Amino acid sequence: MNIGILMLIFSTCVQANTFGGLEHEVNFAPRSAELSAKEIRALVDWKMNAEKTFPEADFYVSAKSNDDMGIDDELAQKRLDQIVLFLKQTNRRLSFVDIDHRRGKYETGQMIDFMNAVLVGVQPACTRTANCGAEEGHPVSDTER
Repeated sequence: MNIGILMLIFSTCVQANTFGGLEHEVNFAPRSAELSAKEIRALVDWKMNAEKTFPEADFYVSAKSNDDMGIDDELAQKRLDQIVLFLKQTNRRLSFVDIDHRRGKYETGQMIDFMNAVLVGVQPACTRTANCGAEEGHPVSDTER
């Protein structure tokens, strides 16, 4: 199914993200490179929020491969390609795309989920200029002065 079409179909959904909303895990079923409707909706919502918060940000994508867990390089690349295609269809800049090669078999559900997830994140524009001080709409707090 075309990600662009699905992106237009789904509206907002609350999804837990990493610290500050800078990163988002896109979960895939074991041994699958197909994005579920739930994951597409969550990615769309996260991306829209990230773009509001960091309008000039670059995006990055990182997938994991682990032969011991049935996530070979080909599967990791297919997962990566799904997310990269989505970001390119929405005209987002990519600062980097990579596959993190890991070893070892993990048995716990949380680690299995982690290994089957692709990490998508934003790199705020201020990190390119090394000037992440006060910006319009984001004043420096008293503790940061």
